[in-house]
Amino acid sequence: MIINFFDKFDIDTCELKEKLDIISNSNSENANYLAYIFNNALEYLFEKVELNINEVQKGFLNNLENLDLIIYFDTLISDDLPYELLEVSRKANLIVVGNHLSRRINSKVECLNINKYKKIKRIIKNSKNIAIGINVEMVDFSKYYYGRMRSYFLHVANLIKKISIDELKENIEEKCTNIMFDENNFKIEYEPSKNLLKFKQIIDFYLKILKLNTQEKKIFYTCKRELNDKEKIMLNELNSLIKLFNIKNSEEKTSFMYDNICEKMMNEIKKLNYCDFENNKCVTMRYKDGFPNSKENGCCSNTYMDKGKDCRYLNKDHSCKICSISCRVFTCAYLQKRGIDHALWQYPIIDCSIGK
Repeated sequence: MIINFFDKFDIDTCELKEKLDIISNSNSENANYLAYIFNNALEYLFEKVELNINEVQKGFLNNLENLDLIIYFDTLISDDLPYELLEVSRKANLIVVGNHLSRRINSKVECLNINKYKKIKRIIKNSKNIAIGINVEMVDFSKYYYGRMRSYFLHVANLIKKISIDELKENIEEKCTNIMFDENNFKIEYEPSKNLLKFKQIIDFYLKILKLNTQEKKIFYTCKRELNDKEKIMLNELNSLIKLFNIKNSEEKTSFMYDNICEKMMNEIKKLNYCDFENNKCVTMRYKDGFPNSKENGCCSNTYMDKGKDCRYLNKDHSCKICSISCRVFTCAYLQKRGIDHALWQYPIIDCSIGK
């Protein structure tokens, strides 16, 4: 498997296999957990992404006859419009929204800085049929794609790659401890171009359009090459957000958001299996000294609802009968130091919709 390190260079995980085999043969605390959780992370966080969208269509719209306005998110470097934009501007007014200066190119094409929304309020309000397009190559999704867990395991992969086999064999536990607790492990080293539009900026702009014009809108994306995994995840998240914003009933909207975030979190705990239960004791309880070491079923025991016993929703295999966001967000200090983090801002459906 090839994983990309913050769009800088690739890491071939096959090259790491020999080192991981050496690490996994150690019985020491951090080496043992590193080999276990890193293999799970490779299978889940860096697995091939499937595009699953039905609210967003690919390419420029084939039927432009009934459209009177197209809002297209793409930073233009010059006034020379791409051929596709020239074509659509012959049949509908076109506003290209990006990090460029606001200016009018011709009678039907206007470039708008994304922070100058008020300039087009009237045309949005008076338009009957609006289409909204996004050039995915010009969107910065790094805040969500390179969240804390993915960033952590990218750094771990890079550190394992750098260390030699001989160095590793000298003191496996010391080397693995240094790798797991390196101070830069949570640092996002991706540096987006200034021309890129932030994903949340586009969503905020889209919501302003919806407030002015409530009619159904066609949504499309463009990309001149094959979509990468980051762009597929972005489009899947965009699709979910559009579905959310189209729900009028507040209870149904809350339920959709809750189910969406719960599904993601449940997938994370199932596939990463970071609690690593053995004989009813999680990894934290097995290695921490003192009273917690004698405790079974980890943080699902002796909860505020079920004092002195296991949580009523705990299954025998340590899975949960329900999905509680508060439980999923909670991560003990032991796991947080080892890359497990569920901060809600990392999930676009929460970060881009709460308070909107």
